[in-house]
Amino acid sequence: MTLIVIAVAALALFAPQTCAWIDTSWINILLGIIMFGMGLTLKASDFGDVIKRPKSVIIGCVLQFAIMPFLAYVLSIVFKLSPELTVGVILVGTCPGGTSSNVMTYMSHGDVALSVCMTSVSTILAPFLTPILTQLYVGSAVDVDLLAMFISILKVVMVPILAGLVINYFFKKFSKAMTDIIPMISTIAIVLIVASVVSTSHASILGAAKIVFVVVILHNLGGYALGYGCAKMFGFDTTKCRAVSIEVGMQNSGLAVSLAKTAFATMPLAMVPGAIFSVWHNISGAVYAGILNRITVKNVSDKTDTTVYDEYGDVLNVHYGDVLVKFGEVIDLTRESLPTIIDDSILTKYINSILQDGDVVITDAAEDETVGKCSEIKGCEGKKVLAGLRTIPVRPRVKYANGFFGYFMNSAAYHNQLLPLMQGTKVSSISKTAIQDTLLNIPHDIEEQKKIADYFMGLDRLITLHQRKVDMLKKVKKFMLNNMFI
Repeated sequence: MTLIVIAVAALALFAPQTCAWIDTSWINILLGIIMFGMGLTLKASDFGDVIKRPKSVIIGCVLQFAIMPFLAYVLSIVFKLSPELTVGVILVGTCPGGTSSNVMTYMSHGDVALSVCMTSVSTILAPFLTPILTQLYVGSAVDVDLLAMFISILKVVMVPILAGLVINYFFKKFSKAMTDIIPMISTIAIVLIVASVVSTSHASILGAAKIVFVVVILHNLGGYALGYGCAKMFGFDTTKCRAVSIEVGMQNSGLAVSLAKTAFATMPLAMVPGAIFSVWHNISGAVYAGILNRITVKNVSDKTDTTVYDEYGDVLNVHYGDVLVKFGEVIDLTRESLPTIIDDSILTKYINSILQDGDVVITDAAEDETVGKCSEIKGCEGKKVLAGLRTIPVRPRVKYANGFFGYFMNSAAYHNQLLPLMQGTKVSSISKTAIQDTLLNIPHDIEEQKKIADYFMGLDRLITLHQRKVDMLKKVKKFMLNNMFI
């Protein structure tokens, strides 16, 4: 998407006649289509997350509407922007978070649920806060029609989103079918909006290119930095800081363009900052998410402390995502590799939480009934291993054969006990207390347990062996298909 937007923006800027057919009157319709697509992807349960985490969402939205408008105002004064460009920059700042922020948060390993909640809530608040904040920052220099802005936001944002929500509720099959093409439709709409504004204002953009680009870039990057820093001050963990940072820095610049056209029709240059922001924040967002993605952060145990890990640390970290997807019933550390924690001081804090052979690491959250999937740890000798975020380490009090509990606790007999104990709608979870109340109906004879564990381990070895053969046959097939027909 980013490359497409850049290419079309460049075409519209240097060859505006190629995009002259895209009328600026389409902007509101195109933005409405984007918002309708957003509504189709939302469910009532998404707003239930707001109730579950009100503090995070409220603080995030306050930062959203506090940082970006104020930063826009400061930049417009520092760079002595004209009234028209000032209005455009302020509008970008007073608009809610952009929909692409959710994707960037996902790419950065941030808190996606928080990002979605912030986007939804800030968008709902926009009809009220955007006109008021715009009046506050530019009202002394420019006439601001609060009612016109309020009505415009209702038309191009709230009505399409509500329509999407209603259709998603009553026509789930249609919504599901549309899910695959919504990103493509939204991309086309964004591209057309950018092409329309850039081609229409190409002369003005080229005339004020340097100063406008500098302000837009500083506005966006400043939002990332201040959003992250302020979230950290409020004690947010790293995944939430990432979500808030991206949500604050990436704005619904399409709405800014739409408002500039409708509420400030006598100021054509007011659309320019929003158009440039649309191009730039997709570039910076992808780069920023990529950087954060390479600096993966995990929470150790169930505490709020966070630490960076990579291949050079000494403390191994069992992450819930690996237990859910990568590993089977037993993690043999003599064969498998785990991410390691760089900050060795974390070991001092959790010295009593080090795992040992036979401990079972249970996942306490997932998007479906795989909650409770677990892996038994094997081969810990000489290694320092900790259970990561969203996991529950378990050490049975009775003696048992190595490998047995990993298979037993993934069996239907045990997992069916967990199903009625799970909580949540969009994301299911299970608590330590619930697990403590489950029954372990197992054979007490250690030899019998060992035979059961050995049996399943043998099956796993056969599966692995055959999987390797299948993979090899697939490679042979691919080679033959590529070389047999000339």
